[in-house]
Parts: sequence; structure tokens; C-alpha cells
Amino acid sequence: STHILTDLERVALDVAFLQDGRIMLQGALDELLEGARRVVGPADMFDAPVLPGELRRTRLADGATAIILRDGAAAPDGVRVERLSLEDLFIEVTR
Repeated sequence: STHILTDLERVALDVAFLQDGRIMLQGALDELLEGARRVVGPADMFDAPVLPGELRRTRLADGATAIILRDGAAAPDGVRVERLSLEDLFIEVTR
């Protein structure tokens, strides 16, 4: 158990993110990092109420939408796709 994510990345094989005593996300560290993406694009590109593999959706100040996807879920064409660090993933999942 730690809040120091850089230590966790060096020693852990499996991780679980807790919030208010509940497991919010759990899995093999490598798989979570390989599959997690932030997808950013115009709000009108994301018609579906929830995309497959969607963890979180946020409206950005410039009117765009950012969606956190996991498990290698496919992102629509024409959007920016960013890999997430363990810290980024933790922040997005436990917001």
C-alpha cells in the first residue's frame, strides 16, 4: 500500500486504485498502462452516451471532450490519443 506511484511502478505487478474504501480499478500494471488512453476531440464526435471501455468523460475549457478509455478500446478517427502514466490514470479514476 502506497501513495508513491513511482515506487509502485518499480515493484508492483498488480495494482488496485481505492477510493473511499472501494476498488475503482484493478489489474496487472503493464496491462492497465498499455490499455489506458486519453482521447481528446470535439464534443460532437462523441455521440454515444458511453463508449466501450470508457472510464471517465470530461468537458474541457476549450469545448472539447476528453475521455479516458481502457482495455485498448477503439478511439474514433480524427481525435488526439494520449498514453497515460500511472499517476495520470490514478488521478482520472479517483477524481
